[in-house]
Amino acid sequence: RINPSGKLPLTWPKRLEDTPTFLNFPGDGMQVNYGEGIFVGYRWYDARKIAPLFPFGHGLSYTDFEITAISADCDTFTDDIEISVTIKNTGNSSGKTVVQLYVSDEESTLTKPVRELKNFRKIHLEPNEEKTICFKLDRHAFESYDPNISQWTFEEGYYTISAGLSSRDIQAECTVYADVKSPYSYGGETSVRTIMETPELSAILKDFFTEYKLPWSAILTSFEYTAQDKISMILKQVNCSFSDAEELYRRMLAVKKK
Repeated sequence: RINPSGKLPLTWPKRLEDTPTFLNFPGDGMQVNYGEGIFVGYRWYDARKIAPLFPFGHGLSYTDFEITAISADCDTFTDDIEISVTIKNTGNSSGKTVVQLYVSDEESTLTKPVRELKNFRKIHLEPNEEKTICFKLDRHAFESYDPNISQWTFEEGYYTISAGLSSRDIQAECTVYADVKSPYSYGGETSVRTIMETPELSAILKDFFTEYKLPWSAILTSFEYTAQDKISMILKQVNCSFSDAEELYRRMLAVKKK
């Protein structure tokens, strides 16, 4: 008569040893080390690839649901983006489920969780009924806090938007590109290693050094011995003018980050 349609608001582990605080709590004497950092809840189990007894967002039902499609209103965005998710009740009973929207940034500069819940909605469906629901994600859904510069940052690059019925029941995904400028954008702060290991940037840098008759050996030496040097430092060492360096940064900024 009634389909409870409840969902877990936490992850239920198989063992106490699987929990993120196992080695840190209750601590030594009066000192407790907050060692899990941002990896609390499902973020920990995903990062460590630990199978929980019941995942975050899991729930039982007298019917079955299937997410059949996901799409974004644009491939490239700078601020807001709208995600459409289609879900169907494939069983014989009416019921509710919670559609969960996660965001992943696999090629990020900062350390981030495998995926993060950014929106969700509970929806009621009759047997064989199908509905499309829309989620709006603003730039805050893609930001992460960088303690080194004490600010929230929105890094450019590709993001995967995932729709699921729990943190481990991901049923549909789409990819979007954030065309923004961040503290990690390619430019003077980019390391020689990053440039040399990114084919598009390496080609731009080599063409630039040839065009402006700068010694390419300075790049090769840095890459071999001090690959973490910033390109701005190398340009100063080879007496590259400020205006010429700005031209290189402009060319580098045109390369899409992965």
